[in-house]
Amino acid sequence: MKNIYEVFEMAYTSLFNILKERARRAYGFDTEINGYQMQVANKQNEINSITRAKAKLIQEYNLLQSNYDFKNPTNVPEKDVSYSRPMILNNKTIENTRLDVRSFVMKDYYIYNDLKKNDLLYTGKQDLNELIPQINTLAHKKYKYSYDSSKGFAEYWLFPFETREFIKKDIGCDCEDWAIYTASYMLNANIPYSKYLVSAGYTRSGFGHATNYYNDGETWRHINSTTRNKTPKDLTEYPDKDDNNDKIGIENNKYWFSFNNTISINAFETNGQKELMKQKYPEVIIK
Repeated sequence: MKNIYEVFEMAYTSLFNILKERARRAYGFDTEINGYQMQVANKQNEINSITRAKAKLIQEYNLLQSNYDFKNPTNVPEKDVSYSRPMILNNKTIENTRLDVRSFVMKDYYIYNDLKKNDLLYTGKQDLNELIPQINTLAHKKYKYSYDSSKGFAEYWLFPFETREFIKKDIGCDCEDWAIYTASYMLNANIPYSKYLVSAGYTRSGFGHATNYYNDGETWRHINSTTRNKTPKDLTEYPDKDDNNDKIGIENNKYWFSFNNTISINAFETNGQKELMKQKYPEVIIK
């Protein structure tokens, strides 16, 4: 049998619980507690979302890092290649000065803005084999050809900003000008430099030519620098460097040199090839 104290304790506890419950309902404690619980749940959802976003960014970073890690585009050793171009001095005399060929492929915010306006900047998310032909086509949207002889020189390489001014004045440019201009579009679009080259040499048709080659991940593909309308939309559909049906592609063993903004290479298999190059570009120096 319970004593009087136990009875009072049970009655007191029961009364206290009743009063606590009424107070909680009267003063909205339930609502406040539920509000805190919802805040905690929302914060947890935010943490989960940030964690997922972080994982995605790390994945994208690793992809970009793998693209931009140094990769020699070919197994040919690097060489210093220079081009001798006329320049005007203070007394208005014209003399030749040697330029590192890599300096012709350059950053240019006019090109960058053109790419940005057309949503062709590489972010690491696009398929490069689809993006590269689009950029190449954009660079040729106002294509017009003319020989350097029309400008008073046997051979005169243009910087991208000079090509742009020629385009504005509806004056044509020749193969190396368009090849360099297009390579500068690749640079400004953030295309990894292991993916594109300006290449010069003798074509399978027997004439000297400078043009553009792009790596599709397995082999080098040729998109001609002096063809305006590019039909294939995927890089893998263009002729590879070994395609004998590509008559305006550089013939194997007849490359003079290749370059972009970062690397310059040459591969002369015979002394005869060196002489062939000198006939076309007597001022190009390989050291």
